[in-house]
Amino acid sequence: MSHFSIRPAAFDDHAAFSTLLTRSYPPQLAPWYACATLRQALPVMTLVAPEALCGDRYFLAEDRGRVLGVGGWSDISPFGRACPQGHAHIRHLACDPERLRQGVGRAILREVVATARANGIKVLHCLTPHNAAPFYAATGFAALGEVTMRLTPELDLPVIHMRHALG
Repeated sequence: MSHFSIRPAAFDDHAAFSTLLTRSYPPQLAPWYACATLRQALPVMTLVAPEALCGDRYFLAEDRGRVLGVGGWSDISPFGRACPQGHAHIRHLACDPERLRQGVGRAILREVVATARANGIKVLHCLTPHNAAPFYAATGFAALGEVTMRLTPELDLPVIHMRHALG
């Protein structure tokens, strides 16, 4: 396994963050979702508000300047509503397809969990596409069941709601 570093994302990382999501999601989601669904979903799923990258809640994994993975957490749900006190959502966790199963995603998730816990979060939620459910299960998340995530008024995406108590 090669070495990489994890650092907090900054406003200036927006393009790199979005580029990694755009490179990562299509090949990983294609086996699980219809092409027509992905054509509509990907432009929404790869959007990250630049201001979200400020405040030490989002992270990048890098190796010599190359972004290998990204991810973060928010106390605003993917539906735009404030989470109950002590709850937060994993957001935009993705890994370069060439670096899957090399510890990048786990390293980012460890940083996400540590900072969420340090900020008083007791429960992390994740609305994950089907392909990533085994990863989250292996890292302590429990599947609560399939839910539909409304991405646009015309598009619902089936995802798995998962939860991890940080205790």
